[in-house]
Amino acid sequence: MPSVALVLWLVSLSIDAPAADPPAAPAVVAAPAALDLADLGLRYGAGVAAGVVVVPLSLALGTWLGTTSSNLVAAALPALLVVLILPPVAMTLGPWWAGNRLEEGSARLRPALWVAAGVHLAVFVAALLLGASSRDLGEAALVVGADALLVPLAVTATMHWTRPPPALNAWHDQRPGQVAVPLWTGVF
Repeated sequence: MPSVALVLWLVSLSIDAPAADPPAAPAVVAAPAALDLADLGLRYGAGVAAGVVVVPLSLALGTWLGTTSSNLVAAALPALLVVLILPPVAMTLGPWWAGNRLEEGSARLRPALWVAAGVHLAVFVAALLLGASSRDLGEAALVVGADALLVPLAVTATMHWTRPPPALNAWHDQRPGQVAVPLWTGVF
C-alpha cells in the first residue's frame, strides 16, 4: 500500500502546484555581426593614413640614425629598431583606435599587432632582397606604398576575424532579471 499513498501524494502535489512555465527555447548563439564595409573601410583608412605618415618618417629617421656612428652595430641597431618597430605599431593603433571609436571593445590589439609585425617584416625583407634603398626616392616610395597598403589590410582583417563575440562586448545588453558582474575584462 505504500505505493498507492506515494501516487496519491504526487497527484496532490501536481494539483496544488502552479502550472509550470513552458520549457525554455534552447539557447541561441548570436551570429557575428554582418560585414559592414563602411566600418572596415574606416579602420583600413586609419591604418593607411598612419602608414603614409609613419613609414616615410621611420625610413628617414632610420637612414639618419644609420649615419650617426662609424661602428656598424651602434649605427645599425637603432636604425633597424626604428624601422621595424615603429610602423607596425602605428599601423595597428590607427585601426584599433578607429574600431573602438565605432564600437567599444570591438577590436583586439595583440593579434593584430603580431600580424602587422609579420607583414611589415615580410615587406621589409622583400624590399631588401630586391635591392631597394631608402636613399632612392622612387624605391622608397614603392616600399612605403606597399607597406602602407598591405599592413593595414592584414591588420583590419585580423581585427575583424578576432573580434570578441557580441555577448562579451556589451555588458548592458542583459535580459531583465539577469545580473552581470564583470569582475575582469581583458582585451588583446
